[in-house]
Amino acid sequence: MTRRGTFSARSEAERATILVVDDEEAIRRMMQRMLGTSGYTVLQACSAMEALSVCEEQGAALQLVVTDVTMPGMNGFDLAQRISERWPAVRVLFISGCANDLSVRRQLYERPMLAKPFTRDELANKVRELLTPTPSTG
Repeated sequence: MTRRGTFSARSEAERATILVVDDEEAIRRMMQRMLGTSGYTVLQACSAMEALSVCEEQGAALQLVVTDVTMPGMNGFDLAQRISERWPAVRVLFISGCANDLSVRRQLYERPMLAKPFTRDELANKVRELLTPTPSTG
């Protein structure tokens, strides 16, 4: 079939498992719905420490962590560092309502980020971009 490439990309998305980390329950639930309608398996954590526990349980099953930058306790940057040390294949997408804050921008330098508020399409496109291997991905 000529549309097989599209079907394969969709099948890959359906197999991807994403962990959403945000201290605000409403945002976690919204992202779970948004990503779920795109065919992803979505897990949730309300803190960085809970996210690390989920990572321990899921191990290689996780492909992506979507984390808020600003959370009580360990922030999203520290969480990403811990994840990259233990599970280097897991990609991280940062979300932030403070994306224009200079200190946040410095830490986000060349890291994938999505500014709050975002639409379902913006989230789905960014996630797809991160989960699709490219020749420049290192």
